[in-house]
Amino acid sequence: MIRPGWAPPLTLLALLAACSHGPPPPEALCQARRAADAPAEVLPEEWAALLLHGYDPRTQALTGAALDCTGAPVAWSEVDDACAVREEPPPKPLPRRGPPPAVVATLSERDRLVWMPVLGTADGDALGPLALVRVDPGALAVVALGTARGAPDRASLRLERLGGVDVALLEGQRCQGSVCQRPVRLVPQRGRRFIGEPFTTLTGTCAGPAIVWAHRQLERSGGPGITRVFELDSTLNPGPAALAVHEQLSIRERDPNAPGGAGNVVRRAQDDRSITLDGGRMRVDHPSLWTRLEDFLR
Repeated sequence: MIRPGWAPPLTLLALLAACSHGPPPPEALCQARRAADAPAEVLPEEWAALLLHGYDPRTQALTGAALDCTGAPVAWSEVDDACAVREEPPPKPLPRRGPPPAVVATLSERDRLVWMPVLGTADGDALGPLALVRVDPGALAVVALGTARGAPDRASLRLERLGGVDVALLEGQRCQGSVCQRPVRLVPQRGRRFIGEPFTTLTGTCAGPAIVWAHRQLERSGGPGITRVFELDSTLNPGPAALAVHEQLSIRERDPNAPGGAGNVVRRAQDDRSITLDGGRMRVDHPSLWTRLEDFLR
């Protein structure tokens, strides 16, 4: 007779074994085989063969239009600050030698966030597949996929969770001469897709592209013998409910004949903004200091 509250050892072990297994991993959207003893570091040509439809690792060529591994076009509809769709020339393949470069963030022992820029836009941005990839023994499995647009130079990736939604943060650099900008693009994961969408205000109106400027700079003439330099620097601090953005804006005046000079600071300002995910949208509580530049010129 079995006493209440007691289970034979084999039964108990079976129950413990059953409880130790979590839910099965999601089925791969795309998958590529690799050697079971392959190193943890995935080669660029492996990422390209996994993420790009029609890529030939032997010739390192991509035939036809740029498609992700599911056959969806690598495409992006950009909006301006007023949220009107921006008319742009079609993106062109980026010049390259060898396989397309891959920007990779290690999220855990098995999980990687990968962006592979393959198309260039007229303003210097790049487009490419953005994927959450599981590195399994003997295979690479894409579990979430979409397209991201960002500055490809010195690019980096991170994944933050806001309001129960994973959001990819793609940061890069865009330079014209000695003036460089560092935009950070936010791309939320909706289900198993990374979806490009704009910011909205707390009242639900469009608030421009989902970009936070880690660094932004503008130079204007301030009159004879004066160059006015506007600089915005932002730090991003993620929390469980919101992404806090601290902005610092400075205005300097310098001699245009001494472009390397620091000049004199004539105005400073700082502010804090908050980005949340609520009601299926990315919401900002108020505009950036950069939108108020004209106020600082008075």
